Amino acid sequence: MAAVQLEHPYVRIVKGDVISYGGCQLWSVSETLRRCGCGPVAALDAAIYGSRAHGGGDRLLADLPREGPIPLELYDRLLQKLVRRYFPVVPPFGTNPTALTLGLNRLFRAEDIPLRAHVLPATKAAWPRVWNSLRQDSPALLAIGQNFPRLWQKNRLRFYIRRPDGSYAPASGAKAHFVTATGMEDEWLRISSWGRLYYIRLPEFDRYVEEHSASLICGVISIQKISG
Repeated sequence: MAAVQLEHPYVRIVKGDVISYGGCQLWSVSETLRRCGCGPVAALDAAIYGSRAHGGGDRLLADLPREGPIPLELYDRLLQKLVRRYFPVVPPFGTNPTALTLGLNRLFRAEDIPLRAHVLPATKAAWPRVWNSLRQDSPALLAIGQNFPRLWQKNRLRFYIRRPDGSYAPASGAKAHFVTATGMEDEWLRISSWGRLYYIRLPEFDRYVEEHSASLICGVISIQKISG
């Protein structure tokens, strides 16, 4: 598949002198969201980007600036409101791809954002759908599932940063976590997680699903434009 990325600047949140790459649940005033708010953050970022790129967002999203960084206070207040209405979380488990997809579609309809979300098992067959979401200038969401069936294990999917010379270096990792895909090139997927720009290797994601989790516990949410 050819390289593809979002056409517009991705959502950024400003906290003091720091500007994030996407939302960061660790910045929320809500203890619950700091613990298990990664899914709602990914969904809110997708909705904000969708409204900026494709229109809509004139109700609950109307107080946000239409371009540029978003003040943290505005973002976090909206995040908590949307968790109550569309993206409920159940501590300590958070949410799941199906519930997040249903909430996103309710929000898209309520805000007249011409997008629809579709949940898929995390298999190799999902990557073309992610590519197609990005080609249509929409982010996609990935659920990095819990270790299963050995819940006590601590295997994580590795995250990378890209060096100035174009090479990649391991930087972090996650399990039981949602991220937002913003670009794809060869075997690399560019993502937003914890307000930072990272990369994951698609073969490593596939191997994580097969060896440490399961395709239905993980999951991919593609987002497509609709006509009319």
